[in-house]
Formats: sequence, structure tokens, C-alpha cells
Amino acid sequence: MTHSLKKKVAFIGLLFIVFIQAYLNQTVSRMDLLWLEPPAERQQRFDPLLYQTLTFGYLPTGIDWILIQCLVDTTMNQVLPGKHSLFYYQLELLTDLDPGFFDAYYLGGTLLAVIQHDGQGAKNLLLKAENFFKNQLSSYPEKFRFQYWSHPWTLNILQAYVHLFLLGEMHEAASYFSKAAQYSDAPVYLSRLVKKFLKVGGEYEVALNLVEFLARATKDPRVVDEHRHKYQELLKAKYLFDFNQSFLDFRIRQKARAHKIDNNRNDDWKNFLNSKHLTGLDPWKGQLSLGQDGKIQTTTHHEAVFGLE
Repeated sequence: MTHSLKKKVAFIGLLFIVFIQAYLNQTVSRMDLLWLEPPAERQQRFDPLLYQTLTFGYLPTGIDWILIQCLVDTTMNQVLPGKHSLFYYQLELLTDLDPGFFDAYYLGGTLLAVIQHDGQGAKNLLLKAENFFKNQLSSYPEKFRFQYWSHPWTLNILQAYVHLFLLGEMHEAASYFSKAAQYSDAPVYLSRLVKKFLKVGGEYEVALNLVEFLARATKDPRVVDEHRHKYQELLKAKYLFDFNQSFLDFRIRQKARAHKIDNNRNDDWKNFLNSKHLTGLDPWKGQLSLGQDGKIQTTTHHEAVFGLE
């Protein structure tokens, strides 16, 4: 085949891919909508097998075309809760066709999280990366692993960010920070952070320090007030956590002294208050009581912050 003929074949293949992409997207495109303004949201995944079949052997070029579309996407806006953008589904298709594409996971996950505030979408994409790392990466050449996947801990940190700031799940965030800290080339601050998480009540300490730092880092009065509010809610949550821990320690000591398998919880609660000379009120004048689940609760209104309550 001559060089000229090869160029013609490649050009025809690229045209096929353009038409294929238009076909795959038309379910979310309005007939009177220009491609310069693609729909912001979509409810359906692309079929990777169909896309691969219709590239007629030009899959690498097809993958490049999807990447180009992602790079020129003009709909980088926040998505509604429970929704995903066209950009998310393009990333899903891209990583279905090329599961080892590290930058698609890292950069795509970052844009989904920071720009579009699509926490669930970013989480899904990063879980996909985690699955590839665990089950498939070892079968790839060492040169590929070194060149593209030499710092997998960065994905763990990004997943921790998603769980902490977008999904409000401090426990999951702590788990991913711990995973990241296990790598020898991970930043030193991660090991110090993990040590704080391992302490009893460490998650509350980390959360309080984080919110305090965020409040100092901004000059916007509204944002400062928001972080101060979160700080007060975290103080309430930490108080309840510490109070419950103190009550649990008291019950364990009571059991040891009485040599009983199980003491009466309500009696222990009364004895606990008497031993501490407590009135049954928290610092915010809320009434403390023992709940049906055996945990101490309060009538003081409090909100969960980062999933801590």
C-alpha cells in the first residue's frame, strides 16, 4: 500500500469515528443544539464494545478522538446531585477502551471533583482505577508501569479528597490516606496524618484542625462564617464522642470490679453521672441521656461534618 493510499485510509477511518461519536451522543443531544454546546447532563453510558467495533480497527485513533472531545468540553459546570455530565461518560468510555490510562483517572477525577462537584462520579472513576491497579497492572510491561503508574498513591489522595469534601465520609477518607502513606515515595506528612487517625478520636482532631486551617486561609467573610459554624458542630460531635468513650471505660471498670458478664446499663449511667458529679447537661445546656442503642445522646442540636456526629 502506497503512502498516499495509507493517508486516505486513515482519513476515511477518522471520518468514521466522527460519525460514530455523533451517533453515540445523539441520545442526549437536542436536534437544534450545536456541538459547540453539548448537553450538560446525561443518564446513559456509552457502549464500549459498539464503539470499538465501529472504529474498524482504528481504536487508538478513536481513543484520541474521545480525549480531544474531553479537552475541548465547554460544559465544565457543576452537576445536579445524583446526575453525571457528558464529560463523566466520556471518561468512562475512555477508560473502558484504555483501562491503563492513568491521566484519564487522575486528571478526569480531579476535574469531576473540583470543577463539576460530582463526588459520586469521581469516586466511581477512581474505584475503576483502583481495580485496574490491583487486578490488571501487573500484566503490563515494567516500562509501562514505571512510566505511567509510578505514583499510584496520588490516586489514593484524590479519592480521600473526594470522600472528605464531597461525600462527607471522614472514615473512608482516613482509609485512603492510610493507603497512600504505605508507599515509600509518598509525602512525609501522610505518615504523620495517619498517626493522628490511629489515635482514639483522632478523626475529630484532624477535622477540627482542617476546618480551622480553612477558615484562616480565606478572606471571604461568608466562607469564614461557614467554617466557624462547622468548627462549632465538630466541637459538639467531639464532646459526645469523648463522653461516650468515658462512659464505656467506666462500664468496663465496673464489670471488672463486679465480676459480672453484663451490668445494667441504666444503673451504670446513674452511677457514672454521680461519680463525675455531673448534672446531666452538656456545655450547651442540652439534656444528656442514654439512648436505646446504649450511646449517650443530647437534646442540643448538632449537625454532621465530614460524616462525624
